[in-house]
Amino acid sequence: MLKQRVITAIILLIVLVGSIYLSPLAFAAVMTFAVAAAIWEWLRMLGVKAALPVAAVMGIVLYALWVMGFRLRPQALLALTAADAAVWFLLTVGLFRDRNTGFRLPVAAQGAMAVLMLPLAWYSILWLFEIGSWQMVISVLAIVWSADICAYFCGRFFGGKIFGDMKMAPAISPKKTWEGALGAYILGLCVLFAIGIACAGRADVFQSVLITETGFLTAVVVTLLLTLFSMAGDLLESAAKRQAGIKDSSNLLPGHGGWFDRLDSCVPVMPAVVLIILLTTIS
Repeated sequence: MLKQRVITAIILLIVLVGSIYLSPLAFAAVMTFAVAAAIWEWLRMLGVKAALPVAAVMGIVLYALWVMGFRLRPQALLALTAADAAVWFLLTVGLFRDRNTGFRLPVAAQGAMAVLMLPLAWYSILWLFEIGSWQMVISVLAIVWSADICAYFCGRFFGGKIFGDMKMAPAISPKKTWEGALGAYILGLCVLFAIGIACAGRADVFQSVLITETGFLTAVVVTLLLTLFSMAGDLLESAAKRQAGIKDSSNLLPGHGGWFDRLDSCVPVMPAVVLIILLTTIS
């Protein structure tokens, strides 16, 4: 399972890097496909019969709008990302409040989130790419990837050795541990320190921008909150899959499940990063 997971991850990384070097529109096409696939997976989980055509049409429309130069005004993007962050704050509170009893959302609410939050995350990724190129996107993904990877391995090797049998969210995702969460926070801060020092003063690296514009202590707090959002995105998808009675969102990515399984943590984090950048740059 781990070998298959690593092979798929390497292939995805090659596709990502290849699209970055090919052209901005190639990168946009890859991101659009990934998000459209995630929309299809989420709607399919909800039992929406027209999930595939809805996702396909949304993907085509989103990509066409981007190619034609459609961009949101900064104030509109600020309002959307602020509203998104507020919703994710409430979802995070609810997820951890109901971690022992199970978290459920109405099908209609999940459907709305699929067709609204996923496209906003898509727009946020492309916006970050446009203002800072691949360095900005990768520096943000480093937060998500470090949390995901460290939580997986810390939970696997240290699960139960620090906090005992107390699971992080037993009724939502029984395999997730507090040891994994602690590891995610620690590595997230290590990434902040490492990238912040290595790329000090650069305007195309999120950690550098964050430290420069807000100060080191604020950057630490923001990184911890983004890591929390990353885990909340993962937990929400786990809750949705448990509610639907399935293990993976699909089998499109061997060893990983589906595209939604890979993007779940990005859904709250990407718009939140855009919000932070806008708040520090809009006068």
